[in-house]
Amino acid sequence: FDAQLQYLQENNFNVLPLRDVITLLNNQLELPDKCVSLTVDDAYISVYTTAYPRLKKLGWPMTVFVNSHAVDENNQAFMSWDQMREMSGHDFSFENHSHKHTHLLRVNDNESVDDWEQRISEEILTAQNRITREIGISPVFFAHPYGEYNPAVNKIIRQLNLTGFGQQSGPVWPDANFSALPRFPMAAQYANMPGFIIKVN
Repeated sequence: FDAQLQYLQENNFNVLPLRDVITLLNNQLELPDKCVSLTVDDAYISVYTTAYPRLKKLGWPMTVFVNSHAVDENNQAFMSWDQMREMSGHDFSFENHSHKHTHLLRVNDNESVDDWEQRISEEILTAQNRITREIGISPVFFAHPYGEYNPAVNKIIRQLNLTGFGQQSGPVWPDANFSALPRFPMAAQYANMPGFIIKVN
């Protein structure tokens, strides 16, 4: 992560808030050259202990997609609402990643399509309401849990007036599918520097 941040800094990348980037794209406006946004899913405590101090020092923003149930349960692997409120004052924004990180595509046994749609909508709206109440800013983005989606899930995302993000690789552009925008993975086996350099460029 340090090497990745150093590369962005030394090569004069514009690290922009994700909300700014999507606003520009929605309005068919040109993005700055070498523009990237940093996102992370799940709100693990490592975001607070590792990413937060580094990005705060650089003055760079990050978007964190939160599954709110784990936070509400005080799971020690995840950040607390207090920590997120602190970070929100330093260019960190907190967006919707569902309440329980459910596989949204799965229809339960004996569950009708209408019941499935209602359950999925409630799963997303619960997180929406929890994040809004705790952070004070309503999410406008939704990251599909596990990166999984289909046309029916995307329809729900649109009905809730959210912009969706998947986990498939790729840049965003004005004519992309705004229910499941792509993102380049930059962690685990996808974190090597040669791959990182290709992706950000």
